[in-house]
Amino acid sequence: MTLVNSRVFRITISSILAGIFVGSVGGAFRYVLTLADGWRDGLIAWAHHWPYFGWLVPVTLGLVGAAAARTMVVRFAPSGEGSGIQHVEAVFSSEANPPHQ
Repeated sequence: MTLVNSRVFRITISSILAGIFVGSVGGAFRYVLTLADGWRDGLIAWAHHWPYFGWLVPVTLGLVGAAAARTMVVRFAPSGEGSGIQHVEAVFSSEANPPHQ
């Protein structure tokens, strides 16, 4: 049996590649969160320059984000609403069907 065709070698290479991919995605996510935090701080600093109406921009952006999240849940994943505990309990007591995948 050659080394290249061995199962251990393939699993090792797959594990290394998966680790690199997952680490890259996690690092990119963390980087984007850091950027978004800087943008938020900049928006708040900008809003403080307009003491009477500046607060409307961050509040409006928050409302738009919440409305977009609600719309996506209702349209694309209606079974994803809430914490899910009530649905799990209903499935266990045969009052609801499990979600289809």
